[in-house]
Amino acid sequence: MKSSSGSKCSHRQNGSKTLTAGEQNSRASRRGLRRSGGLSKVRSSPTLSSRPATAADIQQFYPGMTASFRAWVAEIDGKPEGIIGIALLHPVACMFSAISEVLRPFLRHPTVLRLIKKAQAAVGACRAPVMAAVEPDEPESPKILSRLGFRPAGWLEGYEMYVFDPGVA
Repeated sequence: MKSSSGSKCSHRQNGSKTLTAGEQNSRASRRGLRRSGGLSKVRSSPTLSSRPATAADIQQFYPGMTASFRAWVAEIDGKPEGIIGIALLHPVACMFSAISEVLRPFLRHPTVLRLIKKAQAAVGACRAPVMAAVEPDEPESPKILSRLGFRPAGWLEGYEMYVFDPGVA
């Protein structure tokens, strides 16, 4: 799993409006300011969203890559900061992901977790064997891949390879 990662953001439902962590803190700060009579600047939290990946997104994260993809993008304030999905490289498929340092603190955010679930469902529905290569600088990848139903399959050109095992998922 490839990588490249800002600040935490959590959401809660308040009736029909979703409040970001910054908005929740802003309300608390304003309540405190009203009591104390002071003023301060309030910084809002980034907005995290997701969408299906386009060919341009694939080229942004993986320049020159040509394959059939099924992928999704995580955006922060409308800018793509991560991608996850599968690439169909006959006769096998390859699960992949890439994240920026801006996205790294949000990896446990519900939006990102939903994207991981979508990718996991795509892997499970794939008829071809699905592989994943672990980047040497991503120590968390083996644990994540194991949770997603992958098992170690050996080494290839300096990368530890994993194969999806439907019996594990």
